[in-house]
Amino acid sequence: MKLLVLGAGCSCKYGYPLAKQMRAHLSVFAESAMAHQPAIANLARKTEHLYGQFKNLDTLDELVRAMNQRAENAEPPLMLDEESDRQIETAKAAISAMFRDKERAAIESGLKGYKDWFKRAFGNDSCETALKKTPWRVLSFNYDLLFELAFHEYFGIPNHANYIYSSTYLNSGFLLGTQQISDIDSGRFSFLKLHGSVGMSCYSFGGWRFHPPVPNSRAPYSLKADDFFDGERVRKQLIVFPHEKSWVNSNRYDQRKLPFAQYINNVWATAKIFAAQADEIHIIGYSVDNIDWIDFSSILNAAYSHGHPKILIEDPFMADSIAEFLKGHLPVGADVRAIKKHFERQ
Repeated sequence: MKLLVLGAGCSCKYGYPLAKQMRAHLSVFAESAMAHQPAIANLARKTEHLYGQFKNLDTLDELVRAMNQRAENAEPPLMLDEESDRQIETAKAAISAMFRDKERAAIESGLKGYKDWFKRAFGNDSCETALKKTPWRVLSFNYDLLFELAFHEYFGIPNHANYIYSSTYLNSGFLLGTQQISDIDSGRFSFLKLHGSVGMSCYSFGGWRFHPPVPNSRAPYSLKADDFFDGERVRKQLIVFPHEKSWVNSNRYDQRKLPFAQYINNVWATAKIFAAQADEIHIIGYSVDNIDWIDFSSILNAAYSHGHPKILIEDPFMADSIAEFLKGHLPVGADVRAIKKHFERQ
């Protein structure tokens, strides 16, 4: 089996921010959305202002983790006060809206890097044949829908295919509009989103809906406030910040506030199964950020507990530094290789 790990570096070519660019992108988005979608623009403005609460924090992941640590250090320890909880849900909705707003331009760009990778993984086989016989499985740390949109166009998926995430296609562990999780077929291609996804909001505990019904490359999404609000209340999004994964199995947290709990347990458990079966692990566009390291290392540990996979870092600028970091944290003799290669040049 071959395992691909995708990070934000794969999407930045198409106008999406790296972690340290999120604040600047939110500012531009708020300005552009103010005229036609002021309620959505206000989500972005509020999120941008959150950065002012803590000094020297460059990323939104670090910011919300700091908010959580502040609550945990209180006496007695708290989960999050209601205001902080609202602020984090607002941030998730702002990210979801901003990323969805970028899709039209990304589709028009052609999404060449993703389609070239599909050619590499699937060859010229039909969709059904390719997904059954390919040795590849994909783990994505990205919230965006670029992989899905490129997949939709590459294979000509029907526009009405609400089951695009089911085992028929992406095999991602959930069914749109029905239940939070579904079985993942380990014997065929699978695309797992380890931090959740934009475009999905919780409409009841344990259920998710998508807006619009499917990622559709032939009908790009247009922003609508109704997709992010129930009246004045911001809808919970299927976005999981890195520190929130530790809440899922903790008795300290009200599981009713964690509608992503079953989903996260499901995809991370499956990711470790895939890693344990992998002969090769390819890391593209993912910087192995410190805030993710404990969780990502659990995937690598699963791989090395069952074998000695080859790890290939594909990055035009950071391949050497990422490879050195991994060599310092993996078993002695780990086969880690740096490949200076652009995602757009598969």
